[in-house]
Amino acid sequence: MGFETTREDEGHYRVTFDSGTTFGEILSAIEESESFVNPLCELWDISQIRFDFSSSQVQQFAERAKAKQSRPRRVAILVGDTLSFGVSRIYSGFSEQGDTEIGVFKSELEASYWLERPMG
Repeated sequence: MGFETTREDEGHYRVTFDSGTTFGEILSAIEESESFVNPLCELWDISQIRFDFSSSQVQQFAERAKAKQSRPRRVAILVGDTLSFGVSRIYSGFSEQGDTEIGVFKSELEASYWLERPMG
């Protein structure tokens, strides 16, 4: 499988993708995240993915995430390169809605700090 999900703490989840992750596996991960119990924060680590998805595929990711009934308060996306950073910022614009904040980070430390700061 191209991804692994772990519950790190009460309401805190991590989804980690490997370098061979496919479009379908990302959609599966989004669907699987629907089963997270009381999600507050999610860290999506895509730093190992070679980002060669089309803009319509990125929009499909966003629409699938927006359709989730159980949405976290914060989602941090951890990227490994400049292209992934830019595409993830576009994704965040497509998918942000309601009370969910989405941040894109190149450093896991920065992402973790952002996820842990008080929610306003």
